[in-house]
Amino acid sequence: MAKNSTYQDIFRLFADLLEYPRTDLSKRVLEGEALVAVEYPDAAVLLNEFHEFIEQTSLGRLQEVFTTTFDLDATYHPYVGHHLFGESYKRSAFMVGLKERYRIVDLDIGSEVADNLAMMLRYLSLCDDASQTAAIIHEALLPALEKMIRKGIEDDEESPIEAGHSQLIYKKVVEALQMILQEQPMISPIPIPKAEQSIG
Repeated sequence: MAKNSTYQDIFRLFADLLEYPRTDLSKRVLEGEALVAVEYPDAAVLLNEFHEFIEQTSLGRLQEVFTTTFDLDATYHPYVGHHLFGESYKRSAFMVGLKERYRIVDLDIGSEVADNLAMMLRYLSLCDDASQTAAIIHEALLPALEKMIRKGIEDDEESPIEAGHSQLIYKKVVEALQMILQEQPMISPIPIPKAEQSIG
């Protein structure tokens, strides 16, 4: 089992991969493959496929693919609270709780929405409280990722597209993240709030 510092490196890695693409993305993916290869070989395979794609794709085109996947396709909207609660007061309460956690670790989110997937991963990369980490992973991130992936499969079945289509490439990153988070321990000593409730 990976040590806590390795977990935090993995969270930081996926935060980088799931933010708007930058010029150093290829390097980060290679680092990520090496980081997860031993503990999570299936996830490393998906990251390798992602790396092969970005090596053959201009930054501008990759940014277009990112926008199409996460901003234009509601299935993969990168807002965890949206997938858990819809547009309701529960999502607002959820984000208030997240902002308080971010404040504790001095995480400045700028103009970003608090329940952005990459931002939540960045928080986990800074959090030393294992119970908090377990709660967020198992009661927020994993349920949201499961909904994204399940809806993505349903959409693909309704409107099948070629397996090599570029819009599928970021889905591999989401699936790799899910594989890794599923292996994280549920170690909270107290009952973890259900998805319908605010983690706050």
